[in-house]
Amino acid sequence: MVRTRILLFAVVACLMAVTVSAQQKSSIQGVWRMVSQKWDGKEGVTPSATQMKYITAKHFVYIHQDKAKTTAVLAKKIQGDPIKAYQDAFSAGAGTYRLAGNTYTETIEQNPDPAYIGMSISFTVKVEGNRFYQSGKFPIFENGKKANDFLLEEVYERVE
Repeated sequence: MVRTRILLFAVVACLMAVTVSAQQKSSIQGVWRMVSQKWDGKEGVTPSATQMKYITAKHFVYIHQDKAKTTAVLAKKIQGDPIKAYQDAFSAGAGTYRLAGNTYTETIEQNPDPAYIGMSISFTVKVEGNRFYQSGKFPIFENGKKANDFLLEEVYERVE
């Protein structure tokens, strides 16, 4: 009887440990607001732009909007193609990711530019306090063909 209780206790303790371990979330999971971005060392964020990144256990979503550009498009204060102007003012993308140590690899499933769909892009990441740092080579496409890579450096602040 005592052996049965000890065995039962051990089994329950192991199950609880496995459940807790499976439910622990990675430190990168959360809602993040971009505070800075650099492309090959040059500042990439305008003061009127906001970018959010949502990271769950398996997926990521980013949403970028430049409020000044969006307002100009809506007020028809733009020259040229309004669709292209709006695409410059607003973008979003999503997909899955894999985290191995400090290597974070996004596999893009949705993106306004079809050249990125299906592509996997790796970054080096770290979380310090309420900051999430992401950097790596980011491919740039022109007319559906890879033109070059830029060093993309992003810093996010945790929102939740």
